[in-house]
Amino acid sequence: MRSRFGRGARDRFERERGASLTEYALVFTFFVVVAVASLQYLTTSAEDQVSLQADCVASRPPPVECQPPALNTTTTLAGSPTTQPPQTIPPGGVALWSTVPAKSGTTVSGVVSVRDQVTSAPLQGAIVRARVTCAPAGVSFNAAAATTNAAGQATVTWETTDCPPGTTSALIVIYEIESDPYVENMPPNRTVAL
Repeated sequence: MRSRFGRGARDRFERERGASLTEYALVFTFFVVVAVASLQYLTTSAEDQVSLQADCVASRPPPVECQPPALNTTTTLAGSPTTQPPQTIPPGGVALWSTVPAKSGTTVSGVVSVRDQVTSAPLQGAIVRARVTCAPAGVSFNAAAATTNAAGQATVTWETTDCPPGTTSALIVIYEIESDPYVENMPPNRTVAL
């Protein structure tokens, strides 16, 4: 009897030693559910951030939620604290085409003039970035960035050979002007016959 009892207990002990397939499946399922939920949360958060940034970049002037918060500063004079009003962003610059883009040989160029909106002074050192879309193919590329000179003028240039064969026209969009002050008013889009 004793040997039979001992052998039965030992068999039961050996059967229960490791985790069963069911337990492994439950643990695996738990990890998959947690991973999918985490991935879904991170994807949604990333999509929301990208969408907000895209709206900020696409809008001129940027919406209020894209602008930095106003700063309230407290100054203590003669023992009494006073709060100064929020600082406002000063009016920015304005950009216009001085010379409408035109084709000369295989080169297309146009001059953009960038000025301070308040003083009308030229803004030197502003970086002008343009995007060219070739029609009818719809191929787009960035033209080389141009920097404004002392007169506030930058020449936007690109080669027609950058467009695919069969291109009849190109749309030029000034999409960014990096300067101080901030340029809110971009020059209008221009189409050039090729």
